[in-house]
Amino acid sequence: MFPLLRYFSIASLAAVIVTTALLGLLHHRVERIQLLSIGESNHVALTQSFANTLLPSFRELAATAKNLDTDALKRHPLTASIDSNVRGAMQNARVVKVKFYDTEGRTIFSTDATQIGRDYRANPGFISALQGRPLSELTHRDSFSAFDREIVDRDVLSSYVAMRASGNAPAEGVLEVYSDVTDWIEHTNQQAFVVTLATILSLCLLYAALYFIVRHADGLLRTQYRQLQRSESELRVAATAFESQEAMMVTDADGVILRVNRAFVEITGYTAEEVVGKTPRVLKSGRHDADFYRTMWQSIVQSGSWQGELWDRRKNGEEYPEWLTISAVKDSNGIVTHYVGAHLDITERKKAEEQIKAMAFYDQLTGLPNRTLLMDRLGHAMTLCARSNWHGALMFIDLDHFKAVNDSLGHNAGDMLLQQVAQRLQHCIRACDTASRLGGDEFVVMLENLAASRLDAVQQLDEIGNKILAELNQPFQLGADVGHNTPSIGAVLFNGRESSVDVLLKLADEAMYQAKGRGRNGMVIHQQPALDGQA
Repeated sequence: MFPLLRYFSIASLAAVIVTTALLGLLHHRVERIQLLSIGESNHVALTQSFANTLLPSFRELAATAKNLDTDALKRHPLTASIDSNVRGAMQNARVVKVKFYDTEGRTIFSTDATQIGRDYRANPGFISALQGRPLSELTHRDSFSAFDREIVDRDVLSSYVAMRASGNAPAEGVLEVYSDVTDWIEHTNQQAFVVTLATILSLCLLYAALYFIVRHADGLLRTQYRQLQRSESELRVAATAFESQEAMMVTDADGVILRVNRAFVEITGYTAEEVVGKTPRVLKSGRHDADFYRTMWQSIVQSGSWQGELWDRRKNGEEYPEWLTISAVKDSNGIVTHYVGAHLDITERKKAEEQIKAMAFYDQLTGLPNRTLLMDRLGHAMTLCARSNWHGALMFIDLDHFKAVNDSLGHNAGDMLLQQVAQRLQHCIRACDTASRLGGDEFVVMLENLAASRLDAVQQLDEIGNKILAELNQPFQLGADVGHNTPSIGAVLFNGRESSVDVLLKLADEAMYQAKGRGRNGMVIHQQPALDGQA
């Protein structure tokens, strides 16, 4: 191998070994933390389920326990009844202990009777749960008093949750549930180890594949190096490139044009005699500033080449886009002797891209933005409204009895009506607003930059809506016929704090159906409550 490839192989092997070891350790830790987090969340949910089930019994016992000392509390019939119910519920679970605390931190019930009456008001788990933050703790116990036996050398997960009648009700106490998770912890460690090992093996296999690729590349480089030595003189002027179908230009080291090929003449309109002896500035379109060309030549000087898209001008003055590749040709001493430019006319490709974009984001009949582009702009508008505290609005417009136009005058007339509706909508809105067609006879208008005050925004919305109603009530010239149509409009304001764009569309659609229900040819504004105290 070449020395460079040999050094690369050695350095990359060392890097892969170190990276693999670090990544393996990190992945093992992250995987274990994620699995433990899931387990703790599930255990909190289990504890909450216990709390919801046992709340009535706890409430009755808590009311009684206030007047009882520890011994009396242990002997109380309610304690025995709750103990029986809890033990029955624990039979098919991993739960090994259950404890009730009143709001003062006193243990009023425990499956371990020796702990009844103890004060745990300083316990962090009790404090956190009482404040509305469930807490889980995973500990390893050399010995632990379970409800039916003494267990040793086990991992125990305990969770604290507040006992309350509903989500907003005050806490009536705290429930603590202990579960034996030793088997689950062992499984978690094994799973994390297996995933980490698989990651390490994958990286090793990747390195092995890269190593063989490098060896193969070494053989190719040797072959290419011998070929380059045999054809050095020919490559200096890029003679082979002139056999291609691309427009080619060769300049000297000062940028003076020496040669162009036939494709260059066909694309630019200049003959070879008209450009030889001049510089490529003869093709400049004026679209690019001095910084663009400065950056381009910095790349050529530093790396020996540059490629990118730019606009040039043909002899007839027409501007066109092209993909230009410039390569520096150097002699055996590394001195630049020539520059070779390959010009690829991408006019048709740009047209195709524009057509694809139009098909993807615009309605083919009316030229208005379609649903995809509307949803994108609506999402952007909601973000801006949330930042600026200004309002926007969405208007859902459905043409009344549009089917009758198609049935009586034909689908061509219907298409003409839709096109004229699109034109009138664009005349009724501002430059910052968007009129779009969802399909059929459904249109949506999005208004941006309405007033910060909700009342002022409603007034602006009402003015634009009345303008649209008046405009769409005018006669439509449908070929030789004159047609009439009216719209039903549903509108909704937004300020960027709504849940989603789909919700806004749904609200506007519902308001539109209300407009139809009120006799059509009108607008209904959805009356959602004001946000953040706005009028």
